[in-house]
Amino acid sequence: MANALASVDRDIVYSICQWGIGDNMAEWAGPIGSSWGISNDIINNWISVFRITNQIVPFAKYSAPGKYNDMDMLMVGNGGMTVEESKTHFTLWCIEKSLLFLGAGLERNLLDATSLEILKNMELVAINKAPLGEVAKLMRWYTEEQYDVWAGNLSNSRTIFIVANWGRTAKTITVDLPDAGIQSAGKTRDVWSKSDIGALDGRYTAEVTGHGVKVLILENTVAARSYKSLVFDSQSSTSGFGKVYAHTSSEYSYEVTTPARQSRQITVTAGNCKLRAPTVSGAQPTRFHPSHSLPAKTRS
Repeated sequence: MANALASVDRDIVYSICQWGIGDNMAEWAGPIGSSWGISNDIINNWISVFRITNQIVPFAKYSAPGKYNDMDMLMVGNGGMTVEESKTHFTLWCIEKSLLFLGAGLERNLLDATSLEILKNMELVAINKAPLGEVAKLMRWYTEEQYDVWAGNLSNSRTIFIVANWGRTAKTITVDLPDAGIQSAGKTRDVWSKSDIGALDGRYTAEVTGHGVKVLILENTVAARSYKSLVFDSQSSTSGFGKVYAHTSSEYSYEVTTPARQSRQITVTAGNCKLRAPTVSGAQPTRFHPSHSLPAKTRS
């Protein structure tokens, strides 16, 4: 079938329906098809959305421009979910670049105005159609707290950042941006409220409704663990670094450059930790890259 379609002088979407069954299904389907099903059929309820969202995680690496994981048709407008659940459903299908097939009737007496507004969120549709074609990936899954964090690259130095609340009740959620590979963002857009909320640095806190979602577009981002000095160091002053984050105990490197020709003793501290640092000396600017073990959640 793939060869026959390739011989036709027109673009044709070839959707492979294998329900995610079989070994390495996405590996063989990708070269011959436009999309491939990753699960059994969707059902018009929240549990089905939850199930398919879990099933998409191992398939994310196979998605590419023109090659997409198919999460099945959209159930928005069919009456089986609340408004917040429908928003989360539509969000997850958009960020995973699933083909957006409407499963609801389009007649005015069948598709309610609220569902139509959800489907007409053009900022989310643009995320689904972003030229880079990269899907958002599951970055952290907080099992006990019942929420997770997704992130992915868009285009023009923009990042999509999502917090999904799988619990039934609303909760205030604080997320460390480095968990999504981001240290800070110069500009932030809330996609569902259609509002600009300014810069983010280190953390993001929001009230997320039960079964709801927060979708942010971050611009002018700085990669996690990239810290600029808060103070330019002169001969006697101290340089500081804010919101330094270490999720787990590990080895972290720092770099010091000095234009001075005479020797200087450098002292480094991180929170309550005292780190040994060598004397910097030399006729030319000297760099050193020592590593020290920092405890989890250290902030200085």
